[in-house]
Amino acid sequence: MRALAALVLIAASSLANAASLDDIRRSGVLKVCIVPNYAGISLRDPRTGQLGGFDIDMSKRLATQMGARAQYVETDYVAFPDELSAGRCHIAMMGIWVTRNRAQRADFSQPYFSSDAFAVTARANRRLRTWEDVNRPQTLLAVINSAELLARAREIVPNATVAALTPVRPSGRESPAAEVMAGRADVFLVDRVMAKAYERGHTWARVISPPQRISLTDIAYAVPKGDAAWLQAVNDFIVRSRADGSLLALAKQHGFEASVRMD
Repeated sequence: MRALAALVLIAASSLANAASLDDIRRSGVLKVCIVPNYAGISLRDPRTGQLGGFDIDMSKRLATQMGARAQYVETDYVAFPDELSAGRCHIAMMGIWVTRNRAQRADFSQPYFSSDAFAVTARANRRLRTWEDVNRPQTLLAVINSAELLARAREIVPNATVAALTPVRPSGRESPAAEVMAGRADVFLVDRVMAKAYERGHTWARVISPPQRISLTDIAYAVPKGDAAWLQAVNDFIVRSRADGSLLALAKQHGFEASVRMD
């Protein structure tokens, strides 16, 4: 019975979301889910209120190519699939990690970034200086309580002690950072884009790099589940952005060229 109910819900969501392209063209508005505190990706300037970052620039390009204007809807990394399925956003453009759990609730575009792993600890933590320090049993690693993320963390730093965290809105992916800031954990893992954000905007944090590259995650845009035409349009936009050089140019502008997926 539960399986039948889930299928009915997915089918209803697919029908409700099947007209994203028509809605954007009719309204002239592209509704974009963002987090407003992600430096380099989607950050609201506290003085001017203006948004800036790689995905803000990309969303404006997408809107322009569709003859629309971008309208931003603030969300978090827990709630964005619900925002998409409810029609409050047409697309989420906010440095989203592609995971199996999220893919059950939203459809992902081709990855535009692919990142290796970094660790973030507090500057006040004098015990953690190197990757070897991170990968020790006495190091408490904060990870969102997802089977996929927990398994990946244990592959990357197999000797560290993992603390599984249940994400709480509106913190979402920020939960591990809160644990480290409060001293309840020593460290958490981030992608290259997030590592840059912590280096730029978080004076309390210190980023630790591994001695060699360790693959962590793909990063992509998310659209409502089941809207194949809209997903294809977003993928076509990514392909065009690679071909005309704008994807790489914007990534270089924001310091993310090492993460760009050109395939």
